[in-house]
Amino acid sequence: MGARGVHRLGRVAVWGLAAMLMCAAAAATRAADMPKADALKQALSEMSSARRALAERGAAAAELRTRLQAHLEELRSEIVQERRQNAVGSFQQAVRVERIGYNLRLAQRLYGYLEGIDRRIDYFRAADHTLEFTLRRTHDELLMVKVLENSEISGVLAQIESLLSEVALETQQPLFNASESPSRTLESLWSEFTRSP
Repeated sequence: MGARGVHRLGRVAVWGLAAMLMCAAAAATRAADMPKADALKQALSEMSSARRALAERGAAAAELRTRLQAHLEELRSEIVQERRQNAVGSFQQAVRVERIGYNLRLAQRLYGYLEGIDRRIDYFRAADHTLEFTLRRTHDELLMVKVLENSEISGVLAQIESLLSEVALETQQPLFNASESPSRTLESLWSEFTRSP
């Protein structure tokens, strides 16, 4: 699958995930009109759904990262092979060899994509951790509501709604920004690739 296909597939998955999470966030708002225990149970269910969505998005990001990393390794091998075949010693010579220059530019883009994906994976993990903590706290609140019916839950529901809205917004974002400037220079990549065996 080409980069366009991966990007198109990612957009379809993002829209589906976003719609699901937006519905969950809207349902959290409606939960304020329910009896307290029911509102908390609904919030628990919505947070569990959001965690599943984050896990799916994280798995998709990890799979894409693995494929891009494999492609990067192929480029590295090809650059090393071309270097040997063309007896290239310096960076200036390397960029004059069409195949090496092209592969270095492609590797530079891949590194940028990988950095973006890593940031998204880190976000998914952090958001999941926050949701897990909030789930436990909400479960405790539910126990308190069952014991003390006059327990105030509006703060908890507001926090949950805010968290679900943030997760919905963040999961709409692409896994990486293809137009972002690369952080690695071609020369630094050349140095790294020629140091490796």
